[in-house]
Amino acid sequence: MHRFCDTIGRETPVGEVWGVIKRMSGVRREWDYPVLTSGEDVAVTDEEKAEMMAKAFVQVHSSANLSEGQRGRENTREEHPGVLDRREDVNDALNAPFTRAEVKRAIGKAGLTSPGKDEVCYVMLGHLSDEAMDKVLVLYNRVWEEGKLPGSWKEAVVVTIRKPRKDPTKPTSYRPIALTSHVCNYGEQRASIATSEWVQEG
Repeated sequence: MHRFCDTIGRETPVGEVWGVIKRMSGVRREWDYPVLTSGEDVAVTDEEKAEMMAKAFVQVHSSANLSEGQRGRENTREEHPGVLDRREDVNDALNAPFTRAEVKRAIGKAGLTSPGKDEVCYVMLGHLSDEAMDKVLVLYNRVWEEGKLPGSWKEAVVVTIRKPRKDPTKPTSYRPIALTSHVCNYGEQRASIATSEWVQEG
């Protein structure tokens, strides 16, 4: 421990420090998943474990399990047919193209979270030059106008965290965390801010 303390400096990751503190307290991280079981099925290899967890998560998060209050999208479609359809003739402030200033404001409101599959994080986006930002802006405006997301933005890296005091051998004892593209989330931040401002002004 003394040897580790002598090496701590400004560049030492905080996670590494907390890891040492937890080990001193007798808490050790378990990076490997134990053998998982679901009914009579047993998952031993990483591939089998991933498949079993995926099936468990699909079942738990199925729309069939949603309560009436959680069926917002379905209820909206039923109560207001066509309200979610794209309208080509709308020309108002809400549908105006994004601006560089709006995108920069969205970055300022973004938190420090783990990036998705592309490994591009908010900090990197915050250091883009104006020229690079304009290219990203072209992409956002095209997505906004066409209403179509790039395929890679629909992919996520899913990591699982075991729920406190749950049986580690059961796939339902884990909570999935989806790490999606920050470039995509970045655009959503801007759209959310613009919508909020539009509603307040209206």
